[in-house]
Amino acid sequence: MQVKQHQRVRGLDGLRAIAAFIVLVFHIWPGGIGYIGVDVFFVLSGFLITSLLTREYRREGRIDLPHFWRKRIRRLTPAVTVATIGTLALARIVGGDALVQLPWQAFGAVTGTYNWFQVANGSSYFESQSPRLLTNMWSLAVEQQFYLLWPLVVLALVALVGSRRIAVWTCLGIAAASAIWQQVLVSGADDVTRAYVGTDSHAFGLMIGAAIAFTLPEAINGAPLPVGRQTKKYLGIGSWVCLAALVLAGVFAPETRFMYPWGSLLACLASAVVILGLLGGRAAAAHRLVNLLDKPVMVWLGERSYGIYLWHWPLIVLGFYAFNLRNWTVAIIVIPLSILLAHLSFKYVETPVRKHGFRACARSFVHGWLVSGGWQERATAALTAVAVVLAGWALATSQPQSSAEEYVTAGQKSLENRAGKGAASASPDDETPSGAGGDEHDAGSDKQAADSQASGGDNSAAAGKTGADADTKQAGAGADSAAGAGANQANDPAGAGKPQVTEPPFVPLAADGSNVTVIGDSVTVAASPALQERMPNIAVDGEVSRSIKPAPGIISSMKQQGTLRPYVVLALATNGSVSDADWAAVKQALGEDHRIVLVTGYGPANKTWIREAAEKIREIAATDPHVRVADWEPIAAAHEEHLAGDRVHPDPTAAGLYADEILRALQSF
Repeated sequence: MQVKQHQRVRGLDGLRAIAAFIVLVFHIWPGGIGYIGVDVFFVLSGFLITSLLTREYRREGRIDLPHFWRKRIRRLTPAVTVATIGTLALARIVGGDALVQLPWQAFGAVTGTYNWFQVANGSSYFESQSPRLLTNMWSLAVEQQFYLLWPLVVLALVALVGSRRIAVWTCLGIAAASAIWQQVLVSGADDVTRAYVGTDSHAFGLMIGAAIAFTLPEAINGAPLPVGRQTKKYLGIGSWVCLAALVLAGVFAPETRFMYPWGSLLACLASAVVILGLLGGRAAAAHRLVNLLDKPVMVWLGERSYGIYLWHWPLIVLGFYAFNLRNWTVAIIVIPLSILLAHLSFKYVETPVRKHGFRACARSFVHGWLVSGGWQERATAALTAVAVVLAGWALATSQPQSSAEEYVTAGQKSLENRAGKGAASASPDDETPSGAGGDEHDAGSDKQAADSQASGGDNSAAAGKTGADADTKQAGAGADSAAGAGANQANDPAGAGKPQVTEPPFVPLAADGSNVTVIGDSVTVAASPALQERMPNIAVDGEVSRSIKPAPGIISSMKQQGTLRPYVVLALATNGSVSDADWAAVKQALGEDHRIVLVTGYGPANKTWIREAAEKIREIAATDPHVRVADWEPIAAAHEEHLAGDRVHPDPTAAGLYADEILRALQSF
């Protein structure tokens, strides 16, 4: 059978452009599910690569694997190499946390193994607070591994099996297995990085695209879909609906655990419907979509979408480390700059190498520089040399940890040391179970507090008293206060029938912090040495990436274990917003027996939820007499020079200011 020569499938370049737009918006305005743009890329790649391979087999009776791999290298390697060198050079200019863990990132980027290095080397949390320069390379690595292995599977399916139906079901079976495997990896995992970026657990999009290619082997050559007119009509309408759903969900939908893998799988299926609609573009609805996506500007952007994807994320990260810019400012700078760099790469690097090969382009470059070149060629060569030198310098001066990680690690070690000392010095009778995340205080302090409350006493504890003495005085004062409050209510007939606000028993703040529990995030962990210096027996429970969402469960667990103290500090305003529902759940878990300090957070301008959480905290404190605010936000803003490169975590000096503000709020009761 004679096979038609390849012709471009109209609309696919425009779909690439939209996928790149969705990802770009997500990276500039994080918090949504714009990463589904990557799933669109995966389905497209699976369809196109499988179509090319099967077409070659039908035309030639074989698949020239070395030729295929050589073409893929020509297509992918030049752009990623230029982007990596350029990014490293700029990182050396910016300095600081931009230089963190560059060697494995660069090696993973240019070898197509970034995703596995990412799994082996880092926590996804610090890639959001102190983001890595080349994190976006994970999806390119998945595709490169697909290009390496999938042709072997296709060759086996077409040459040995020879059944199109078996090939389709093989693709769908692999897709199902990959999605189920991602679900298995996600179940019970705090960090979904391994499940999300693994080639084995994120292959379903590629396989869905491959299934389309096996189902419609002639579609890439412009052959009409072998379906009826009515079906084409429904496909056309469905393609509009699915494309709109992808864009709207990618920009506006909030992230949930459902995305791993089921949300991503739905995005892949929606992408498949869009592709089918474009392939059956003769129907009226689909024809209009094809015309829209095939407009010159969409084709132009689609052809450069690969470069846009490569450049946009490093530019965002470099801008983050160099400047404290709001999201709209980042968008105004990064979007046009990404398009410009992608165009230069496409015109002067990718296209020449794809057409003429590496050797011919290298000879032309050297000849133009040394022999016949004018000032433009020589300037280009000089700029290239400078970039290579800066990139090498960046690799040589790379740092193992960001400044934020250093401060948090030091705080964690301090907490672990305190926990070890407390455990070593406590007798079996005095041991108290620790709260969620580790109740880092002297193991006998809670029992001392309980014993002292039973003893009663005078409410005149001096600041220099020990924790046990102070608790003895406080317990007596608390009992007297509670009794007095009850007597006043009983003797006040006018108050009958009115709702009463239950006041927690008045327990004066212990100077050593032995009646204070702090539940916080990584900022609290970084500041824990300063907190312990000011209040030696304070209980600090801090955890990286913690928001207010798990706080009710942590509080309930501590209450059940008897480790929650009268004063509770909640420092959970960095990793997410605070809603009325969040506060209601926290308040219900705490009950009316505690005095509460809420700590505001601080972060770079693009983390808008931190400011929203601070406003909500102030609003809560204004209406609840049991709540005080430790307003860290303005203090941090005035001392940014003492924050880590992420503009969130405090250095030792700022940690002291953080602890002082919490102590001030505690003393205000």
